[in-house]
Amino acid sequence: DADAVVLTVSVPTAEVAVVPRWGTVTGTVSDRQSGRPVVTFDASMLGRDGSSWGCNREPVGRFTIGLLPGGTYRLVVTADGYAPFVQDGIVVDPDSKAPTVSVPLERGATVRGTVRGPAGLDPTVVLLRFLRADGSVGPCGRPDRDGRFAFHGFGRGRYYLEVVCPGRRDDGSWPGLAPEEAEVIVASET
Repeated sequence: DADAVVLTVSVPTAEVAVVPRWGTVTGTVSDRQSGRPVVTFDASMLGRDGSSWGCNREPVGRFTIGLLPGGTYRLVVTADGYAPFVQDGIVVDPDSKAPTVSVPLERGATVRGTVRGPAGLDPTVVLLRFLRADGSVGPCGRPDRDGRFAFHGFGRGRYYLEVVCPGRRDDGSWPGLAPEEAEVIVASET
């Protein structure tokens, strides 16, 4: 058809930027017995995928954890001399008011001891892990060069001490070391 007309239409396009939206959690940390603020602590939110976000602390026991994508989280708060605080199911919705969490920390017990092994064993290479009765990991760390250790923040309950040391035999034992697990019961708070 010689009379056909070709029409070209140009439509302007615009770039659309998607701005991520973030939520926030705020809270206060206090000593359960006295009600006074705890000012030296660590708080973090843990996502279901294993991601974590740390906090900004204020000197009066308050914290803010921001830049959280919407979702459900676990709050973990630790402080020297206190049992860890864990709260599951904190829902962050960027379209809603930020959740505020009250964190009453319980004073915890301190467990002290000494690691002894064969001559020449450097006790600082030994890893000590306290496992709770439910299998979750409690306090852990290494002894000093004299083999002494002190772990703080035990809540009431039953714990097992796991000793991990290089040079382990195929059967799981170590020459000259105590049995792999020793039961420790924390019955009182100090």
